This record gives sequence, structure tokens and C-alpha cells, in this order.
Amino acid sequence: MKLAKLIVSLAGITAPALSASHPGNSLRMTIRVLDQANLPANRIQKMERYVETTLAAVQVDVKWIDCATNVTACQPLRGPNEFWLRILAQTPPAINGRTDLVGFTQFGDTPEDRIQCLNIFYPMVEQFSESERADSHQVLGAAVVHEIGHLYLGRNREAHSPTGIMCGVWLHREFELLSIGELNFTQEQGARIRAAMSAASGL
Repeated sequence: MKLAKLIVSLAGITAPALSASHPGNSLRMTIRVLDQANLPANRIQKMERYVETTLAAVQVDVKWIDCATNVTACQPLRGPNEFWLRILAQTPPAINGRTDLVGFTQFGDTPEDRIQCLNIFYPMVEQFSESERADSHQVLGAAVVHEIGHLYLGRNREAHSPTGIMCGVWLHREFELLSIGELNFTQEQGARIRAAMSAASGL
């Protein structure tokens, strides 16, 4: 890793504002939030708005379920395009003597259960936020969006791109683009995500 390896998956980022809404064209994903880091409510809300704005650019809506305040809603089996987000309080294990992993994606054991859970190590969010002078809710949102990308685009080589939100290694350039809202999915990635969501919903 050269400066900051943002996400490695096991299995943007504020997007430009849409010029018009897309009624009837948007797909929806549901995210069940498990905040094990006990973040302030306003930080979670800012992260959620950040993720929503990014996904809106590829015509995807987001429904959030806070499992701390709405336990009942998190008990049923997940529906299509519904998955868990765990915000972890611990740091990741060191890899080759370095600790630079911000998050990872867990896939289901079968194709039918493919979309399952994404995990973010919040201490690493804070570390990169400080070193890159970026807002922590932006870095957290970026990490979440990147892992959502893996849920629908596949594991590392299937999903990673040389630039943009799905870049596998984030350097200072990526954090600068993130801070000005120019780190996003490509059109091709957006189309693939929508196709995968449509297939998961049986559309």
C-alpha cells in the first residue's frame, strides 16, 4: 500500500446532485445498521445522507433501519437488496505488519443468500480522517459506499477500478476528490449495480 488502502473485500464521495428526480426509475436497498462503535446520532445521520446522495446519482434509494432503536424490524429474514451494516469499534488485524484495512464485505454462503453484510472499522475511519484532514462522516460514508459496491459488483478484481469510488487503493488524490464531491461510481458501475439489484428483486 502506498498511502491508504481503503477497503479490501473478502468474498463516492458525495455524488453530484441530480438535476431532477427519477420517479418510478429508482431501485431501493434496505440497510440494517448495527452501530457497535456507539457513534453520536448526528454522525450516523450525516453518513446516511452522504450514502443516500451518492446512490441517488445511480438512481438507487436507501431505506435505513436502526437496529438499536427498532429491534423488531431487524428480526425478520432479510428481503431482496437488504443487508447489514456493522460499524465496528475495534481495529482490524495487521496484514504484513501494517494496519490499513477500513472495511470488508461478507457474502452469503449460497448464490441465493449472496448479499449479506458489510463491516467498517471505525477507528480506521478516524485515523484516515485525521491524516487526510477529511470529515469523518465523509470517510465513513465513502467506506460504506465502497463496500456496497462490492456487494453488487463482486470481490476485489471484479469490482475494483483504477479511479473513482471503487479504486482499490486510496491515495491523497482520492481523499481530495472525496472532499469536493467528485469521487463516485462510474456510469458502467452504476448500470451494473442497478442490473444486479433488479435481478435480486426478480425484475
